[in-house]
Parts: sequence; structure tokens; C-alpha cells
Amino acid sequence: MKHLKVWQKLALMGAIFMAPFAVVTYKMTSSINALGVESARMEVQGLAYYAPAVALVKDLQLHRDIAHAWLTGDASFKDALTAKRTEIDNDITALDAVDERLNGLLHTSERWATVRTACNDILNKTPASRQNRASPATRESSTRSSRSWRKWVMRRISRSIPTSAESA
Repeated sequence: MKHLKVWQKLALMGAIFMAPFAVVTYKMTSSINALGVESARMEVQGLAYYAPAVALVKDLQLHRDIAHAWLTGDASFKDALTAKRTEIDNDITALDAVDERLNGLLHTSERWATVRTACNDILNKTPASRQNRASPATRESSTRSSRSWRKWVMRRISRSIPTSAESA
């Protein structure tokens, strides 16, 4: 050290102090890149839920409208209501299959069970017998319950969709 010039001593001290910063910066950058790639991979896998979930929501909306029409006295909707219930059951089965396949990665079974229960409750609350239709009280009740079902399902669905803060 005695034989080094001042600028060489300063350069050596700068190199020694920069080495730990370089290591920390490298590790931080590589962890951010790995996290970003993993997050993107999970997002892509989560898209498997998209098609069956959208189909379920559309079928639930149609079921609500068909049930309302049938409950207010239009008997021509009875077969359509039965068919729509079958489609909803098929949508639920499709989402069950996706959830079974992806639960290990995305941990969605608990949330999906809540939404599935809500969907089944909606289907079970729709009266299937003819004597429950056509009275004015039933029409008013159907209109109110149709609105409340929609609000209730939307609340359940919005609670079950993870926010970016929950995902991190």
C-alpha cells in the first residue's frame, strides 16, 4: 500500500466498497425478475378460469330472467328454465374440473366452494312447482328476489376475486 499512488489507493477503496453493493443489486434484480415471471405464469394459468366462469355468470343471468318470466305467469319458459338449470350444473362441473386442476398452484378451492354454494342456493331457491307462480304476491316476490339475487351473487363473486394486494 505504501508504494501506491493516491489515485490508485482511492480506486482500490472504491472497488472494495462497491463489491457488496454490486452483489446486493444483482440479487435484488434477479429476485424481481423471478417474481415477475412467476406472477405472469400464475396469471396465465388463472385464465383457465375465465371461459367457464363467464359462461356460468351468463347462464345465471339468463336463469334469473327466465325464472322471473316463468314465475310471473309465462308457462312457455318452464322447459327453458329446466334447460338453463342443466347448463348451470354443467358450468359448475367445468369450473370444478378447472379448480381441481389448478388449486395446487392458485389455492382457489375455498373461494370457489363459496361461489359454488351461492350458485346452488340460487338454483334451489327457484320454485320448480306450478302452484308457486302467477299470484301477485309471487310476482312481486320474484321481482325483489331477482334483484337481491343479482346483488348477492355479485357481492359473492367480487369477494372471491383476489385483489393484487391479496395475491402478493
